Amino acid sequence: MMYSVGYSLIAEQQFNEAIYSFKDHIAEIYFSWPGMKSGRANIVYNDEDYQQKVIKLLDDLSRYADMGIPLAMLFNANCYGGEAISKQLEKLVIETIEFVQNKVACLKAVITASPFIASKIKLHFSDIQIRASVNMRINSTFAMDYLSDRFDFFYVAKELNRDIVALKNLKAWATAHGKQIGILVNSGCLNNCPNQTFHDNLVAHESEIKNYDTSYYQPVLCRKFIAKQNNWHFLIEGSNWIRPEDITEYQEIFQTVKLATRMHSNPFMVIGAYSHGAHYGNILDLMEPGFSGILHPYILDNSKFPKKWSSGGANLKEDSSSLLEKVLIKHQLL
Repeated sequence: MMYSVGYSLIAEQQFNEAIYSFKDHIAEIYFSWPGMKSGRANIVYNDEDYQQKVIKLLDDLSRYADMGIPLAMLFNANCYGGEAISKQLEKLVIETIEFVQNKVACLKAVITASPFIASKIKLHFSDIQIRASVNMRINSTFAMDYLSDRFDFFYVAKELNRDIVALKNLKAWATAHGKQIGILVNSGCLNNCPNQTFHDNLVAHESEIKNYDTSYYQPVLCRKFIAKQNNWHFLIEGSNWIRPEDITEYQEIFQTVKLATRMHSNPFMVIGAYSHGAHYGNILDLMEPGFSGILHPYILDNSKFPKKWSSGGANLKEDSSSLLEKVLIKHQLL
């Protein structure tokens, strides 16, 4: 399996080490532009900070391009405010793409959650593949058909990750209509989260929110939910991540899958585990966002899961509470 991996915003050295170490498994690197709204925090504090981030990003992207690794750019914020369908946003997106292509290399793809941005890129760049972000929660052939005039590729809703039959059906439709699909395999988000749209909007506007006192409210409601031990079974039945050991079950459907590494503290571990097809220890350590700290000192021991569990094998329907009893152990420090 090949992987699309996200340029790290917090652990650049580890990320670069992973790119060199697991290059044969890297299909592409996706990245956002400093200071632009995105699906992950990418705050610029001042002009000097912006210039430094741009220089560093261009240097890294040039190195990846020299290694022959394709690049994909993100415009995947869930909200662009009053500029969402403006000429100003169109101009900014087009100029940013042109700048990167002139300075580094042609982009393989652009990933966006905005049908507006998708339509404008299709108008200006016929050679760039336009992908629908996983944040759009596309879960049906109807949804893909509905947006087929502006997207070439669809990252499907995470909730379908463990439904091989549904994924094969979506793949069949996509192939028949000249489209492609993909999945994100290591998201820690809980399925059908009713807080996701609200939280995604906050992330897109984090550069503005930092100017306000927000200490009185915790917007990541899932952490409060999982902090209650009687809800831990939702980490089994309400999750969508795929174990590295099960990833080969998806090779018939996908040549490449996406890894969330932009805000992970240890991207080397994540990319290494999926490249090797194995992880020893807490499966939650591979997720972004993750709940490892909340469960401490307990872990979900990856070695205790049944084979093919996360790919919808026979044991997938085992009662989540029973399975939790098997995989939940108290971590003993050596």
